[in-house]
Amino acid sequence: MRLLLMSHGNMAVETLASAEMILGHIDNMKAIGLQPNQGPEDLQAEAEQFINDNPNNEKTMVAVDLLGGTPSNVVVRLMAEYPELEVVSGLNLPMVIGFAN
Repeated sequence: MRLLLMSHGNMAVETLASAEMILGHIDNMKAIGLQPNQGPEDLQAEAEQFINDNPNNEKTMVAVDLLGGTPSNVVVRLMAEYPELEVVSGLNLPMVIGFAN
């Protein structure tokens, strides 16, 4: 299974960096964050790139920071196109470490 981390700002990126500081490089995981100069369509394009770049056709899970925020709203739209996505909210460091282990 692959994991995409999505957040407002750099939370997802820094959470992944912290997890990799503890565990070393984590395969099949990417973090993206909505920046102030971006819109939802930018975040969706980045997410779709990760979802579609899947040579082993593994299942993809998406972890978002906040239910009802822009990243989770983007994922709701993605679920219409990719109904096999699994989604969780409440992104945090123990979640990422647990997934990687």
